[in-house]
Amino acid sequence: WTAPAPEPIVLPTKTALLVGTTPQPTATPPSCYTLISLAESGDTNGVITTARQMIAAGKNSNLAYQVWALTLLDNDRFEEAYTVLSDASEEFPKEAWFPYLQGQAAFYLGEYQIAREYFRMVIELGNNPQLMNQSADWFLRIEEAAGQ
Repeated sequence: WTAPAPEPIVLPTKTALLVGTTPQPTATPPSCYTLISLAESGDTNGVITTARQMIAAGKNSNLAYQVWALTLLDNDRFEEAYTVLSDASEEFPKEAWFPYLQGQAAFYLGEYQIAREYFRMVIELGNNPQLMNQSADWFLRIEEAAGQ
């Protein structure tokens, strides 16, 4: 007769003791490839969930915010995109993509003056020549839409 192998002992962490649970293995945050694949396949809810996971884990949150916002904009969910971009701009104040996309969201919401301010912000940041040129083009679209 042989005795069965003992179960491995898992000692609870200090945090687990405080909340009265045993530690659970942490999931690996999704990759950029997963996020982009979801966006390309049109899985809006998958993009939102995956982007939130990446941002919470601090993994490529800049890209996660961009893909999340672009997905919302592509689906005419402008108010949601505007909110996501506000959070992104707060976390990445020197990144031109966020005010650029926020300007687009404001434009499609009919908030032309606010859109102008965001596109002006992109130009003032001065760190992305392509977005600076595109922002200048948006000024013309705003003038046409506002009937000025």
